[in-house]
Amino acid sequence: RRQRQMCIRDSSLLDEIKTIRTNGYSLEDEEISIGMSSIAVPILANPSKILGTLSIVASKSFLDDIKNEVLADLFTAADEIVKEWKSQTRT
Repeated sequence: RRQRQMCIRDSSLLDEIKTIRTNGYSLEDEEISIGMSSIAVPILANPSKILGTLSIVASKSFLDDIKNEVLADLFTAADEIVKEWKSQTRT
């Protein structure tokens, strides 16, 4: 199955961006590959500066079963990266 192209003015894309901002993370559910999903969290130096993202890709059935644990681990890891980045930029 091929994902359709989206335009930045596409209302469904804008709705998805709002959902991601509200949730604080993004989910991809079989959009790239059938049977695979991913979860991504931002690595934020502050609310207006993004350093990057941290994500995991796994089988949909596996990720569905452990989503909450994975999210907690991703947010913890992102926080640790920010702490390390801040300690490195102070020197």
